[in-house]
Amino acid sequence: MMTPSMKLAIVSAGGHEAVLRAMENHPTSVDIQLAGCKLLCNVVESVDARVAMEVANAALKNHAGNDEVFAAATSLVGLLLEKMGS
Repeated sequence: MMTPSMKLAIVSAGGHEAVLRAMENHPTSVDIQLAGCKLLCNVVESVDARVAMEVANAALKNHAGNDEVFAAATSLVGLLLEKMGS
């Protein structure tokens, strides 16, 4: 679990945006997709929901057989839907 100070440090440094770019640039990398989805779940309040939804959907499509990516990406999608609904 990330502490609030860890989240602030990541967002302040633009880490969430770098993760989105990495996910867009490396769609076939299981490691990047998995780590990216997990990190974005922790800073979901600071991400561009549209872009994050696109990368989460791409992760689901490109790694349909990977249970870990599936779990992380569907968690991210759920959090993004909550964010968009508020």
